Amino acid sequence: MELIWHLQQTTEDYIMHLETRHLQQDLVLEKQGHSQATREQEAILIHSAQSLTLWATNTWSSNCSPPPPPFSGL
Repeated sequence: MELIWHLQQTTEDYIMHLETRHLQQDLVLEKQGHSQATREQEAILIHSAQSLTLWATNTWSSNCSPPPPPFSGL
């Protein structure tokens, strides 16, 4: 009877160990996925900011350029 109890306890302990390990692995994968998503969002944000800065600089430069010389064809 004691042998059966011992086997049952060992089996339960092993199952608990496997479940805990799977939960830990899930947490690691979740953190990695979150980190990857964060890096992708940062890259998109940086690219957007750079594009807006370039657009604003080009727009400002073209709006601040001197007007063309007047037409003197007459």
